[in-house]
Amino acid sequence: MSEVVSNGAVQTEKNNELKSNLPAKKNGFWPSIKAILFREIEVTLSPRQQKIEDFLNKEIPITMTPKQEAIINKMKAFLYQEISFSKIKKNKCSTNN
Repeated sequence: MSEVVSNGAVQTEKNNELKSNLPAKKNGFWPSIKAILFREIEVTLSPRQQKIEDFLNKEIPITMTPKQEAIINKMKAFLYQEISFSKIKKNKCSTNN
C-alpha cells in the first residue's frame, strides 16, 4: 500500500518501517573522539606500588638558609607582580608628513 505525500513523493509502509528503525541522530566526529579520550580508567596498585605512591605523596620538609628564603621571596615578588598596560607609549619612529 502506498500513499502520496504533499510534495508528490510516494512512500510505502516498508520505507516507513525502515526509517523508524534508524537512530534519530548520528554521532558526530567530536563526541566519538571525546568518548575515547575522556573515558574513565580504573587503576589498581599492588601493595608495594601503593606503599611507594604513599611515600612519594608525603610532604617532604625542606629547610632553607635565610639567603635561599630571600631569593625565593624575590622570585615570588617578581612572578606575581601586577602588570598594567595603560602606560605604554606609542613608537617615536612613526612617520608623520
